[in-house]
Amino acid sequence: FSPSSMTFSYKRDFVIDEDTVKITTINGRKAYSILNYEHAKQYFDGSWKYQASKVVKHKDGDYYFHLSIEKEVPDKEITDASTFMGIDVGMNYLAVASTTDKKCSFFAGGEIKNLRNQYKSMRKRLQSKGTLSA
Repeated sequence: FSPSSMTFSYKRDFVIDEDTVKITTINGRKAYSILNYEHAKQYFDGSWKYQASKVVKHKDGDYYFHLSIEKEVPDKEITDASTFMGIDVGMNYLAVASTTDKKCSFFAGGEIKNLRNQYKSMRKRLQSKGTLSA
């Protein structure tokens, strides 16, 4: 088994400088060009915060840098709404939605949990046989 991805923390393990990402490796810091930089340039203007990243090896042997980013946006003032809805995503229920007029809906997500369990079981069987695509 060989891992197909590695997770990195911003500033400690990687930095982004212009159109280059620099990753700390056991062989020192390595610099890589960001492809499609013009498309991604909007995310490097200083208003976004970099979070964790992942380097993923695809089946074709190429490596891809996945970057999680976040941006603070101001809250919008709501002036004409009469009913508000809150949604809680949880472990026991996929989601619970409630409104200010005391209506509540529970979404069990049984079908999704069942499907996840089926895939987990299938991966376990395939990996125990040594199937590379599992």
